[in-house]
Amino acid sequence: MDGWKYFDSIKTDYNINPTIEHYSCMVDLLGKVGFLDEALDFIHTVPQKVDASISGVVLAACKLHKDIKIAEIVARNLLRLEPYNSANYVLMMNIYSTFDIWGDVERLKESMTGLGMKIPNVWSWIQVKQTIHVFSTERKSHPKEGEIYFELYQLISEIKKVGSPLDTPSKPNYEVLNLVRKYEALLENIHPWFLKKHGDKWV
Repeated sequence: MDGWKYFDSIKTDYNINPTIEHYSCMVDLLGKVGFLDEALDFIHTVPQKVDASISGVVLAACKLHKDIKIAEIVARNLLRLEPYNSANYVLMMNIYSTFDIWGDVERLKESMTGLGMKIPNVWSWIQVKQTIHVFSTERKSHPKEGEIYFELYQLISEIKKVGSPLDTPSKPNYEVLNLVRKYEALLENIHPWFLKKHGDKWV
């Protein structure tokens, strides 16, 4: 990989001792191409004191490549170094949610609450014709909130009912099932009364 060549040339060709920034760039490069084990091994060769930013780079790469095993190793160290950095918790919660590990998502939320932190509020919006609708993770104040969740419920029901042409008794479409389960959890977390109103869970 060319990255190794350029990194080594810093010292061999230019007689410069690599700084922590050089090491961080190399870790970022290894992480982005999916060499996560190599990135961890490389971190152990850094002669300077490794700060949290390098671990954060690896954790972001774990999210990109869906490597939960290394993510958990890195997160333990990262949360020890920066126990009050909410971004680290949110990133790890996103990784857990990718694998539908909602129990650990809740565990991290509880840890944040116990440390007096709040999950950062996230805004999104969509334009329908000439109207822009704004949504927030923390507020459920849209005037048509009930209709929105009803349509979402109907959509999820249709996804589960229709499935996919690839579905067979011996080969279920796990992608569709995972999508349904994610939206189930979304509805339960955001609007618990909705499921109670409409009966049993859809699993």
